[in-house]
Amino acid sequence: MLKTLTNMNPFMNKVLWILVVIGMIAAVPLGMIRYTAENTSNQVEIVLDYKDILHIAEYEPNPQSFIEEQLTQIKEAGITSLAVFESNLEDLESNGRVELFSSYEASLIEGVQPDPNENFTYVLFPDIVTDIKIRPIIEQAFRQLDINVLDWNLLDQTGMVIESPKATAIIEPMDPDPMIMDELIKAGFQIVVRISDNRPYDPVHMEKLMDQFSKQGVFRIIFTGDAVTGYEEELNQGSLTHMSELMNKHYIGFAINEFSAKEKGLNQLAYLTDYNVVRLHSILDAESVFSPTKLSDRLVLAVTDRNIRMIYLNVNIQKDEMKAEVVNSLGNIYESLTGPDGAIERIQNEGFQIGIAGPFEYGNADWQKFAKLILWVGAVALIAITISRFVPILLTPIFVLGMIGSAGLFVLNSSLLLQAAALGAAISAPTLGIITVIQQLRKESLQVVSPIKSTILLFISATGISLIGAFYVVGLLNAATYMLVLEQFRGVSVLHLAPIFLAFVYYVFYGKEGGLRNVLKQVKKLFMMDLKVGYVIIAVFLLGTAFYYLTRTGNSGQVSSIELVFRYFLENVLGVRPRLKEFGLGHPMLLLGLYFALKYRKGLFLLIIGVIGQLSIVDTFAHLHTPMLISSIRVLYGLIFGVMIGLILIIIWEMLVRGWKKWSPLLDD
Repeated sequence: MLKTLTNMNPFMNKVLWILVVIGMIAAVPLGMIRYTAENTSNQVEIVLDYKDILHIAEYEPNPQSFIEEQLTQIKEAGITSLAVFESNLEDLESNGRVELFSSYEASLIEGVQPDPNENFTYVLFPDIVTDIKIRPIIEQAFRQLDINVLDWNLLDQTGMVIESPKATAIIEPMDPDPMIMDELIKAGFQIVVRISDNRPYDPVHMEKLMDQFSKQGVFRIIFTGDAVTGYEEELNQGSLTHMSELMNKHYIGFAINEFSAKEKGLNQLAYLTDYNVVRLHSILDAESVFSPTKLSDRLVLAVTDRNIRMIYLNVNIQKDEMKAEVVNSLGNIYESLTGPDGAIERIQNEGFQIGIAGPFEYGNADWQKFAKLILWVGAVALIAITISRFVPILLTPIFVLGMIGSAGLFVLNSSLLLQAAALGAAISAPTLGIITVIQQLRKESLQVVSPIKSTILLFISATGISLIGAFYVVGLLNAATYMLVLEQFRGVSVLHLAPIFLAFVYYVFYGKEGGLRNVLKQVKKLFMMDLKVGYVIIAVFLLGTAFYYLTRTGNSGQVSSIELVFRYFLENVLGVRPRLKEFGLGHPMLLLGLYFALKYRKGLFLLIIGVIGQLSIVDTFAHLHTPMLISSIRVLYGLIFGVMIGLILIIIWEMLVRGWKKWSPLLDD
């Protein structure tokens, strides 16, 4: 049996490589679908939180005049949309829509004896127009909670009595203030509505509300709270499905915050609305005080680098007790958007327009399923080839078992299968690339005529194999859910470490002979070897490199202020920032290691560090929210600058060697 498997290996190796190549070919049209989708929406919507403007106005001596003045400046700054929240009685009172009284206060005003057994909320409207506009949203909100609402009049003013304590009534959520929406529309702004799932879902009322939104030109909703509207009662009354039907009817989509998209029901609602979704980047109130240049850079990068189509701006308000004044960041926001260095002009220079954000249009052709089936087979083949480099006899069994196991996973969770196949291919490709060049370098028959030329050829070989992983990640995970980050590519952290570990294992335990017996011999030799200072230095170097690599990997990675400045410099000069761990570490170390191994038969351990650059190539394409064109340019820049730095290091090394040969005899004298 073992002999049969061994004899089959050469044939099976060719067959599996053919399957890998066929999979790469199948990935091309899938990648083109994603590339096309990424270019179907080029309008960027800039939204300002209107609630912040109202809050700032509370500190102004002439609040209404201040609001009108700011609306003019907001429009001049290029902000096209304002976000309006759900209201409550407290907000309505702040905006002058109503006056609120407790039962005791109302009794004093009316000149009657207070009833100690009554604790209601009394609402008084300033005029009949406000009554007509605001009364319906108050009545609807409280009657929906089975709280009685009665008419009340005080002299010539109309009002109402809410049979609920004032302390709780003032915070009950209700529909957005329709008068504010009408005023902002009249001022020429687009409205983005923020609603929650904090109230019982009333399908009749929601239909009226969505119809109102549609007539007011609302195209986008931002959900607040823990769940999208309708989620909690979907099981009992199909409320989320009903909500999606209303949104589809009125062509109203929603926006998701790229850093806090945790609302329950997001994925389901996105699917039901045919992914009428845009990604939103938010500038928090505390961040709005950053320098205008920093804010501008951040907004431009969000749009160009992360498929953001809506920018949401908050305003910071601070009380300076020493100066007895209230300061805000509105001016800072305006400055970050305007002028030749402002975000708006820079975004437009990148080919985008400022307007109403629209969704990406995704291809849903049935042939995609067949193409992904081919990719699945190719991914299993690639994984089997990689494992066979460690245990050659397992080439065929691993492929067969991999196909059977992954088929079972498909039955349980098809999405998980695609992610597992993509992750396996992403890990296998850079690992296989490094193992392949190590095998080449360890051949006794290796003839080196030109170390530099051979170094470049082996570097190209390793990079070419690593790029296979990029094809598989892009092809298998080309769905809208990954572009919108509604679904995360799980296991990317494993990609950052697994190829390095596997390459290290192969370097240490797999010599020229190969085979399990030789591996065991190498293990024994490792534990019995004398510890030399040189080995300690190398180990410390490798551990230090690994620690630095880990501290700056991922979204929570630590980046120094100097590196941040360098990043901004690269983005401004090149447009697309190459990854430092590729061109500054991985690629140069790989080139240096290849050169040393070819010329001196030493320094092969540097290839382990070189794996970082190779896996980073694949990891760049695993950032599925980044446009493919940007990822491709980033990788290309990384390769160009990485090769340049690597060659410079080789030249410096050769100069040092020649200098040492020339001057070292004088030291002996």
